Amino acid sequence: MEDSESGKPLFGEQSFTDEERLTVRRLLERKLGKDELSYRGGPEGTKVAYLEISKAIEIANDTFGYNGWSSSVINLSQDYFEEDPASGKVRVGMSAIVRVTLKDGTFREDLGYGSSDGQV
Repeated sequence: MEDSESGKPLFGEQSFTDEERLTVRRLLERKLGKDELSYRGGPEGTKVAYLEISKAIEIANDTFGYNGWSSSVINLSQDYFEEDPASGKVRVGMSAIVRVTLKDGTFREDLGYGSSDGQV
């Protein structure tokens, strides 16, 4: 199917060239450098490495092209919410299913989880 105005294939129906496929494969096989990761406190004084969203977007743009990918939240769920009436502090847990789609229609879905304890 094509866009009626431009005559170009719609997103999700655009093929990668052989050169693009090779570039994508090479970039996806690359290990992230320590300078690309951020760290936060983890359980029992450990450090947990994570990828900041701005860095993830930068890497996706470099890998698939600025208009070569998209993301969407498929589901967002509050797993729990507890409030201590005396202190006003809350605990909350959320899960999200996110889909990343490439310009050729290939997609991957995954689950993310976050929680916050003792916030006012």
